[in-house]
Amino acid sequence: MQHINPRILRAEADAFDRQQRFLPERDRQRREHILTVAQALLARHGRHAITFAAMAASLRMAPATLRRHFIDLDALLGEILSRHLLALSAAMGQVPFNDPDRSRKKREAYFTFTHGPFGGLTEAHLLYTRDRHFLPEDLLTGLEQTRDGLGEFLAGPNGREALLLLDTPYIKLANSEAMLAALPGEPITETITETGAAEPATETATQAGKKSPLRPIPVRKQPPRLPKLLSPRRPPSLPPPPRGEGRGGGPGGHAAINPRLSHPP
Repeated sequence: MQHINPRILRAEADAFDRQQRFLPERDRQRREHILTVAQALLARHGRHAITFAAMAASLRMAPATLRRHFIDLDALLGEILSRHLLALSAAMGQVPFNDPDRSRKKREAYFTFTHGPFGGLTEAHLLYTRDRHFLPEDLLTGLEQTRDGLGEFLAGPNGREALLLLDTPYIKLANSEAMLAALPGEPITETITETGAAEPATETATQAGKKSPLRPIPVRKQPPRLPKLLSPRRPPSLPPPPRGEGRGGGPGGHAAINPRLSHPP
């Protein structure tokens, strides 16, 4: 009989038990301390370099005390990443809906929240981009769905490309915007009408080409050039006959047979 993962049972128990949502102040402070220290240690050393017992020892607490808050290290990392995505979504939500440059400002808010003052990724975002793939499926599925939603919110059909650009350490925002604008399916720029509704102002080159009444001129492709085949080596020419003799080898005789070309009897 297959047993249920204790991490899944803990999550279900917390969802059913409403008293867990109202922790005492002391427990909330300890939980915040665990998340802050664990985020720094995991970002520096990586998920697989730290064990649950080592994390408890670094926090100066017994493993049982740490397990009271987080059932295992995966649950701890999942909580760090979930909180990070929640704060990131709140930062992008600060952009007004009626802003005429809303798409670009959403990407700017994402970039500002996920990059440090010197251009590198923040601790939480480094864990998100580097270590989230090591999480089990029950924790990774929700994170991946949230990432897909963020990409579509930032750049529409080019969401994955936009996230790859914005998640690059030490990249400049202007460079990422220029590369994103060069993509064929770059999202439509939004403008605000007098009624306050957002409508597309410009079309991409791909969309304009679909609506164009002009048919493109077909270009005849040249057949590929075949490589020149090497001609077989010709046998060396026979030496010329000696002077004073005809073609037949004598004054009227028959042609002399080269013994090298004669066949054996």
